[in-house]
Amino acid sequence: MNQKMRQSRLPRPIIFMTFCLSFLILGFWAWDLRLNLTSSMPIGIWRLQEHVQPNESLRGQVALFCPPDTEIFRRARERGILRGGSCEGSLMPLLKEVVGLPGDVVEYVDGGYSVNGRRVANSIIQPLDLGFKPAFYSHLVVPEGYVWLMSSYSALSFDSRYFGPVEMNHLQRIAKPLFIFR
Repeated sequence: MNQKMRQSRLPRPIIFMTFCLSFLILGFWAWDLRLNLTSSMPIGIWRLQEHVQPNESLRGQVALFCPPDTEIFRRARERGILRGGSCEGSLMPLLKEVVGLPGDVVEYVDGGYSVNGRRVANSIIQPLDLGFKPAFYSHLVVPEGYVWLMSSYSALSFDSRYFGPVEMNHLQRIAKPLFIFR
């Protein structure tokens, strides 16, 4: 009898853990939450808000975007810089700050990028092993229908410094930090 009781109780912790994990996954989906574990933006839980509206209020917002299926993103995935996910080319959506809008002037000056003459924090170019040299933007006017995405949070972010401007139609949602792990 004692052995039967042990056998019947063994699955309960597993059932409880499965229930908790299912509830957590369902909660993340239902409340539009995303867990960021990359160093590009603060590590924590982010809430996805409204869909992106291309206007001046987009500046300074953190956007979730699907990288286009281009050579530089494929190489970044092959080299482990990006993870696999649900976007075109099996790439994971990325969180980046919108620092440049159409018509803005992006320049590389004194070891870092500036947008319209304002220096972007942590914008030094880092050496990346992509198997080729990514485009270098010493002076660029952001084209109509595009944005310049960077992380002022981390100098190690894979962002527009390496892949250039991104078409606005790749931006999906605005993300706000809900809980940041410090």
